[in-house]
Amino acid sequence: MAKKTSIGGQALMEGIMMVGPTKTAAAFCSENGEITLEDIEFEPMTKKYPILGKPFIRGIFMMIDSFRRGYKALSMSADKVMEDTGEDLEESKLDKWLNEHVGEKATSIIMGVGVVLGVALSIVLFFMLPTALFNGLNSLTGEAIGGWRSVFEGIMRVALFVLYIWVISFQPDIKRVFMYHG
Repeated sequence: MAKKTSIGGQALMEGIMMVGPTKTAAAFCSENGEITLEDIEFEPMTKKYPILGKPFIRGIFMMIDSFRRGYKALSMSADKVMEDTGEDLEESKLDKWLNEHVGEKATSIIMGVGVVLGVALSIVLFFMLPTALFNGLNSLTGEAIGGWRSVFEGIMRVALFVLYIWVISFQPDIKRVFMYHG
């Protein structure tokens, strides 16, 4: 009989994060081929506040924890990549201003804004755009295709997703992630 496990993971830049029932770890490959392993300390909200682990409400908090854990691992991965390249990037005027006025929290604020903008973009692209396109097409045809809404919107979402993956694959960093993780 096969043994069931509850292990998952996430692709990182030049590495991978693995999440188990009791431990989270990330492995990174340096430019010289050396692999380093780091434990990721993470306390889920459902452990900190047991009420959040109750049925009907735990799903959203487990998803938030998953995003938080993934963000932490991606930040570690980006730091490793920057260490390996050895590039000292010159700070822009915006970076200097943020560091002077906000301090160490600047990166967290920028990443938070990026997450909000990313979620907003995904809602517009994958939910609102297919619905708007169908509504426009439906009004042009005199509502003759009203019964095909789900099929049309589903095909549009898949097509937009494939197009999105194809477009971002031209970015060098994303191309490297795709090459590394297949």
